[in-house]
Amino acid sequence: MKKYIGIVLVILFGMSHTMSATNKVHVEKFAWYKLLRNSKTDTTYVLNFWATWCMPCIEELPVFEDINKKFTNEKVKVILVSLDHIKKMDITLQPYIDKKGITTEVVLLNEPDFNSWIDLVDKKWEGSIPCTVIFNTSKKFYQLIERQVSEQELEEIIQSLK
Repeated sequence: MKKYIGIVLVILFGMSHTMSATNKVHVEKFAWYKLLRNSKTDTTYVLNFWATWCMPCIEELPVFEDINKKFTNEKVKVILVSLDHIKKMDITLQPYIDKKGITTEVVLLNEPDFNSWIDLVDKKWEGSIPCTVIFNTSKKFYQLIERQVSEQELEEIIQSLK
């Protein structure tokens, strides 16, 4: 009897551990960004446009994980906006998120025609990644950063918006 209880406990522990460790990628169309950008809120949004095939993007991801953890209890929302292809979500993106233990929200932008929406994010953005957009609509703040960003730089921007 003890043997069976032990097996059941191992199975239940394994299932609960697996379920809690998964950060499910959300798939969105560009309308999601427009709604977010036009929302009337005092939350500071930090959106990082990236992809699993972009080495500078991958190098930069720990910065966003750290910022997300530092500002968890504040009006700061960090979102990783993946530009990976929708067909690669289950074989590349989601496994990468799981393997690296990424806890920051991940949105897969399902808009393969980049030219149709890049100018709507910012007319100055040429479409290179990594690219970070920081905004707070109540403070009328918006900034585009078209390069890798440091944790210190992000933290200073966020602190200035408090």
